[in-house]
Amino acid sequence: MNPRKTLSLILVAATAVAHGQIYTEAVGFVKMGNTNAGQPDGQGGTISAVPANTDVWLSTPLENELVFTGTVDSGDTGTGVITVSGSPGWTNGEFASAADPHIAIIGSGSEDGLRGVINSNDSNTLTVAITTPGDLSSLTLGDTIRIRKAWTLSNFFADSDITIGCQVLTFDETATGVDHASGPNESFVYFGAWFDGNSAPADNKILHPGEMFILRSPAATPVTDLTVFGDVSLAKKRVNIQKDGAGDEDMELAHSSALPTLVGDLSIPAGFGDLLLFADNDATGVDKVSGVANSLIYFGQWFDGNSTPVDATFVIPPGTGFKLRRAAASPAGPVEWTEDAD
Repeated sequence: MNPRKTLSLILVAATAVAHGQIYTEAVGFVKMGNTNAGQPDGQGGTISAVPANTDVWLSTPLENELVFTGTVDSGDTGTGVITVSGSPGWTNGEFASAADPHIAIIGSGSEDGLRGVINSNDSNTLTVAITTPGDLSSLTLGDTIRIRKAWTLSNFFADSDITIGCQVLTFDETATGVDHASGPNESFVYFGAWFDGNSAPADNKILHPGEMFILRSPAATPVTDLTVFGDVSLAKKRVNIQKDGAGDEDMELAHSSALPTLVGDLSIPAGFGDLLLFADNDATGVDKVSGVANSLIYFGQWFDGNSTPVDATFVIPPGTGFKLRRAAASPAGPVEWTEDAD
């Protein structure tokens, strides 16, 4: 663990059993949104995590429920199949429900951090759709594999005070240019359950690590609590950074860690002139613009809007999303952004 990171969540040891195997995970919670939530507001009430009619830029800082841990026998990129060692005795399709999606995560070896959504399984194999950089064919006998429930709109906000009319906005990774808008397939609204911009049910929309999304509270109702419970990640974090156009281009990213982290420790593969843009999650309003205090530029290290170097002072709280604005001259990529486990 990086000694410059500071633990900001309560951790306990939790032991569970899956298919005869015993494992222990560090679990805890992260509070997101306004960092002063729950404190007196000076008017006889308390500060909300998300005031009414306000955007907060979020990410998934913890892992969802662990349901299996074991080791790999082999992997095949061509077929998307991972064969697991031993005899786990899975039921056909038990991890492949569209209503309850699961992900496979490699936790050691050269492909540490590789993730894939499980599309099907039999008694000892998983067929996955890879969502990170990585090559299944590079898996080796004995590499660690974990199966977890995927974070979805439904379960990620299950312990929060999500109110009727809240929206979640995600983004098209292939969009060019800057200041992207969310189309019908990236816009979701809560009415006791989640629905997409075409009014189709969307409870099972997956929220992937490393991707920013926006929670927008309704005009009349604040979100008083925004808390996620889960496990601390034991695998590396891997994200592809790729420009799809010729000019400046925004990439909606996130540091998927349970720990507040210095920007200099993020190890983002930035080029000269690239920007990091952050919204002030403590401020009210929608469609927030990054001000001097929340806009960084890269010239060998990160500088703020006052040209002050901030690698060792600018802290990114857990559960925070941001934009990497790649300059027109930056390489198109893809470039892999990899960080160690927490």
